[in-house]
Amino acid sequence: MMTMTDASLLSQRYRRAADFTDAVDRGYLSLKKEQCGYAAMANEGDAFARLANVLAALIELLTPTPVPGHLPRSDLIPDAVLSRLRSDKGVDQLLPSLRSLTVLLHSSKPAPDDRQLSALDWLARLGHAEASTTFRRLMRH
Repeated sequence: MMTMTDASLLSQRYRRAADFTDAVDRGYLSLKKEQCGYAAMANEGDAFARLANVLAALIELLTPTPVPGHLPRSDLIPDAVLSRLRSDKGVDQLLPSLRSLTVLLHSSKPAPDDRQLSALDWLARLGHAEASTTFRRLMRH
């Protein structure tokens, strides 16, 4: 039997995964719209800023030498996503794409390349998997 504390922890875990996935999805879709030449909507700047914040936090958490005296925003990244990325041998190839995409998101007309979009797609899949798994566990109890 699951206690209220367990349910609260699962609920928080789900919320973090859902927020992470939402930021990645909205940013990805906004980038694809921009790439296809659709007129930018007012909230797409917010999507870019939100995605840039999530990516900056993720990069800081994955970088082996953290900035002294600075705590990264670990509350933006699901623990399971972070753990999976840390154990993945390809994370060193992913980081340059994420870094350049974070810089690009601050430009007036971001135009990501295929590697940057692939990196975002990978992050979205990890986030969706974590949100789905956590939601199923939450509903079982």
